Amino acid sequence: MSSMGKRITSNPYLTVIMPKKKPKGKELTEEEKETNKNISRRRIVNEHALAHIKKYNSASHIYRNKGNNTADKLMLITCGLANYHIDHKEAA
Repeated sequence: MSSMGKRITSNPYLTVIMPKKKPKGKELTEEEKETNKNISRRRIVNEHALAHIKKYNSASHIYRNKGNNTADKLMLITCGLANYHIDHKEAA
């Protein structure tokens, strides 16, 4: 069984960017620290977007309707609502 990280990175349409870990007994260079900060900035934007989507319980729970593409439609509607609220929150 392969690890989740290996399965994700084997996807040709996906790029995974991991922060650099501090080596034992050493420090990260200033360039590595800056790179880690940039990775963290990008990651937090994604995490906040997922948190907005998860506010709607329909996206957080298992969807059991077996209709044609209804799960995809539900996710699109949920993402649309989350984007709507984000756009209008920033405009206010």
